Amino acid sequence: MTLRARPHLHYAPVSEGVYFNGPRTQFVISGPQLLYRVADICVPLLEAGTTEDELVTALGSERARPVVRRIVDELRARGLLLDLDALTVPEPSAEIRARYPEALAHLETECADPYAVFQRLRTTEVLLCGPADAVLPAARGLHRAGVTGLTLATPDPDA
Repeated sequence: MTLRARPHLHYAPVSEGVYFNGPRTQFVISGPQLLYRVADICVPLLEAGTTEDELVTALGSERARPVVRRIVDELRARGLLLDLDALTVPEPSAEIRARYPEALAHLETECADPYAVFQRLRTTEVLLCGPADAVLPAARGLHRAGVTGLTLATPDPDA
């Protein structure tokens, strides 16, 4: 299974082990100082997307597997990892990711299947009705979030 850290995962060494936090959770995995060095190798790889086997290989010894599994299990249990193999829609292209980084980061943080939600967002039809000074900012915000099916209805002929 390929896993990737959700946005906003942070970690730091503490006297009891390694402190982790995300948008709605914080916890410590207890262990020796060496645990931080393991986390410091694993977390950047998880940010890019990796498997347990690749994490163990990066650490250079099969003896690291129980520690890797413990870190991965703790992060998964707290919703801090995305299972890329379970997604129903492939990850957006680099161009789309560059165009909508905030929307994608939000969905990756909040959703089990963020790219399916983003695909629905992109294909949603939205009708905005009202005065131009209200409709135009709303349309800009929706467009920045990725909505492409916008229709504006305003009594202002210059809008």
